[in-house]
Amino acid sequence: MRSGNTPYNSSAFHRALAKITRLRSGQRVLDLGCGRGRTLGALLDLASPGGGAVGLDISPEQLALAAAAHAEAVSSGRLHLVQHDATKPLPFAEGTFDALVCQNVVECIPDKQSFLRECSRVLQTAGIMVLGHHDFDGVVLASSDRDLTQALVHDYAKAQLPGMPSADAQMGRQLPDLVRGSRFRELETLATMDVDLTLDGDGSIVDLLESLYNAAARNTGVNRLRDWRDDQSRRAANGDFYCAVPWICVTGVK
Repeated sequence: MRSGNTPYNSSAFHRALAKITRLRSGQRVLDLGCGRGRTLGALLDLASPGGGAVGLDISPEQLALAAAAHAEAVSSGRLHLVQHDATKPLPFAEGTFDALVCQNVVECIPDKQSFLRECSRVLQTAGIMVLGHHDFDGVVLASSDRDLTQALVHDYAKAQLPGMPSADAQMGRQLPDLVRGSRFRELETLATMDVDLTLDGDGSIVDLLESLYNAAARNTGVNRLRDWRDDQSRRAANGDFYCAVPWICVTGVK
C-alpha cells in the first residue's frame, strides 16, 4: 500500500484499498463492513460517473457517521447504506455487484466459508473480491518496557470486543489459506506494513495504542501503565517512536 517511511495516513490507505478493486466508472461496489465510511468516498470516485456503492454495517452509529461523511452521495442516490449483520445471508440478489471490498471484518464471522460463498453469490461473473485484514498479533512497537509491550500486544490480540461473535487477531496471516478453500479464482496476496514514526497520524496507529492501553487497564499496575504511555509520548517528541502493523490482503475473481 505504501513504501518507505511515509507516516501512516488513513485517507491514503483507504484510497489505495479502493484501487485494488479495479472498479471502473458505471460499476457497482459493496463495502462490506463499511464502518464510518472511510473507503466509500474513494470507491464512489472510481465508480463515477454512472456507478454507485452500497455500504453495509451492523452498527447504526457507524452508519450514521458514514451518512454524515457522504451526505451528497446519499441524497443523490449514488450511495446506499444498509444496516445488516454480516454473519447472516446478505440482503442482495445474486450478481448485484461488480466488486466487493471487506476490511477488518472476517475475524468477526464464525462461519467464514459460508460468508465467502455469500460474497461470491452477490458478485457478478468476473467480479472482484478484496479481502483485507490487519494482523494485530503481529504489531511491532518500540518501547523501553519490552516485556509490558509484548504483554499488551498479546493481551489485546486475545480480546473479544463486545458485540463480536468471534475474534482472531491473527486473521490477516490466515486469509490466503482461507480464500484458497473458497470458490474464488486468480487469487493474489498482498502483504504490507502500516508504519508510523509519529503520534500525529489520522487513525489506526493512535487508535491502536489507545486500544492497547484500555485493554490493559484492568490487569496492569497504574504506575507502570502510565510510565509506558509516557514513554511512547517521549519517543514521539524525540523522534524515536516506531509502530508498525502488518496488513494482508487477498483478491479473488468470481
